[in-house]
Amino acid sequence: MGIVYLYPVRSGEFSQVKNDVAYFLSADGRDWDFSRPEFITDYENDNLDIYCPWGIDAVFGIDGGLNVVWLTGNIDEEGEFIDDVTKLWHYSDQTQNIMQIAEISDPDLDCELAAVTSQIAMPSISVDSEGNLEVIYVGYDDTDVSSEGFCVGDLYMVFGPDNGQQWYGPFNITETHSPDCLPGDCLSESFPSTAEAMADSLHLTYVMQKLAEGQDTVYYVPVEVPTRLDMEDSDIVPKSFKLFGNYPNPFNAGTTIRFEIEKSSYVNLTIYDVTGAKVVTLINEKMEAGLYSVNWDAGNAASGVYYYNLETDGEESTRKMTLLR
Repeated sequence: MGIVYLYPVRSGEFSQVKNDVAYFLSADGRDWDFSRPEFITDYENDNLDIYCPWGIDAVFGIDGGLNVVWLTGNIDEEGEFIDDVTKLWHYSDQTQNIMQIAEISDPDLDCELAAVTSQIAMPSISVDSEGNLEVIYVGYDDTDVSSEGFCVGDLYMVFGPDNGQQWYGPFNITETHSPDCLPGDCLSESFPSTAEAMADSLHLTYVMQKLAEGQDTVYYVPVEVPTRLDMEDSDIVPKSFKLFGNYPNPFNAGTTIRFEIEKSSYVNLTIYDVTGAKVVTLINEKMEAGLYSVNWDAGNAASGVYYYNLETDGEESTRKMTLLR
């Protein structure tokens, strides 16, 4: 059994700005050691402008591994939350990987988020009988806005086959648009909750908010479980070549590099120091279209700036990262 929670800052004045994600495990649910939490993140000490106050869920995979999802936003120079971007993250204690699996970024959002404070909200994670992970969450944008200027939400899914080794999506699973709706007529899904385990269907309950007091309705719907083949044969497969920023950055031991390729290609991912000398090649093989992540254990490397270069058939990108000891 496990308890996953947001751990508040451990120094200075109490604040939710630098919450960390932590957990406890117990073999039988009776004996717990609450004196030593396991930390997934270290936002308090990382040099990152991250706000992590809400939106966390977890499930055990069929391999017994703990899978955790949570949300982060950005903060300004004064430490205040900025609602210009929200990111959804996944962690597996089997791989020790932290991977960003969804993002909504709209600094010019032209609607009010009402009771929520982020463009992604309320994630709920499930696992199916084949070890695939599904995360449902509420997404808001200004393509669907009520007559009073409130963002109207839809439910989205991201799909992580093989215990979340890769992720596909997001894609809208409700599509209930009600632009310019009056209070009581709006169709804004929220508060999704899924059964942790599933077979052929994802068991989903959610609240349909009409954006009027006393008119909300609870729905239950079975959602067909996608398969990896469904994802690879759909338009959810990445359609671009992209190298993402590593996480964490700066880092002091190891970091995760994530990238996506839109077609089968020969892939080379190499790290260089500031002089241009090769430090290590992490990938040098043919790979299929998809979203990938790889860890760099920098245990033997010196502090400083490094560059990681991703090259495929006809595409190349380089990004910078900083190792701090």
